[in-house]
Amino acid sequence: SITVRGIHLSAGIFARNLIERTGDFDEDFKQAEDTDYLLRIFESQTKYVMPDTVALYYRRHPGNMTKEADVPFREFMRAIHKSMKRRKADPNLRRVEGIFDFKDLAQWRFL
Repeated sequence: SITVRGIHLSAGIFARNLIERTGDFDEDFKQAEDTDYLLRIFESQTKYVMPDTVALYYRRHPGNMTKEADVPFREFMRAIHKSMKRRKADPNLRRVEGIFDFKDLAQWRFL
């Protein structure tokens, strides 16, 4: 399993000027466009707070868009790769730390 500490878009409160600076979602993503968007926010010099309080639960069912294991994994990894490329190209972007817990990385399963 993977623990993701972050601000889920449906639970986040964002300032309008942050949204305007961050820009639109990358519509080339089939999934994980929200991950890419949040990574762009985290990379910027924006201050943010991530409380330890659970703000929402994600319900899984047979009709979920994320039911195909290979697509969510591929798109998630693509979002991570794009973040790495952005930060390599622009050293002013912040490293994204404390968002992902890579404990037991070999045991990850995307269902």
